[in-house]
Amino acid sequence: MSQPTTNPQSLKPFFIGLALLSVITAILVGLYSVKRQQVSSTNTQQSDQPDPLIQLPRFMLTDKAGNSFTSDQLMGKVWIADFVFTRCQGPCPMITLQMAKTENKLKQRSDWDQIRLVSFTVDPDYDTPKVLTEHAQRVSVSTSNWLWLTGPRNQMWDLINNGFKLMVGTNDIVGDDPGHGLINHSTKFVLVDRKLRTRGYYNALDSEDVAKLYRDLQIVLDEE
Repeated sequence: MSQPTTNPQSLKPFFIGLALLSVITAILVGLYSVKRQQVSSTNTQQSDQPDPLIQLPRFMLTDKAGNSFTSDQLMGKVWIADFVFTRCQGPCPMITLQMAKTENKLKQRSDWDQIRLVSFTVDPDYDTPKVLTEHAQRVSVSTSNWLWLTGPRNQMWDLINNGFKLMVGTNDIVGDDPGHGLINHSTKFVLVDRKLRTRGYYNALDSEDVAKLYRDLQIVLDEE
């Protein structure tokens, strides 16, 4: 008995259709992959944007020269804040060292005049303008763009706690010397934009966080 024979010509439409289906499938898979990459890239870019977080209240303090200093003098500038005190035996020296490195890095920029560094003392009862001036000299502050601010303790702590939403306080008081060596405070740098809005919080003692601070600083500086 002879086997039935298949006409190759009759299979031609089948193979053509199969080939077209493969091409269409490849195109659809490619388009889906590109779309996913675009969505992923967009989400990454959005998550990397340092969006405005908190509107800071206006304040009036005293700089290390003993002059009145208001938040209006920071309007239009992009600035980095830290919170330290001069007789701190904890993380403050490392925070101040990192701020000094930041000053040395940023003062090389052409837009340095648009940037300020602001150190708020958390121990204003001790850190008078004279003490802050002497401390700034010890840590070799090299430009006038790095500001050191003090004021009444209740006012300073209210600004930090309720304005910046960061911790400051004491566990104990030693005699008439409140908070000596016992002040609890944040080790964060805070990035603030030209409208006095916080844009990010960064661990001053973490190199990766500081690197992110520099990236976010550039984004905020580039804003209109």
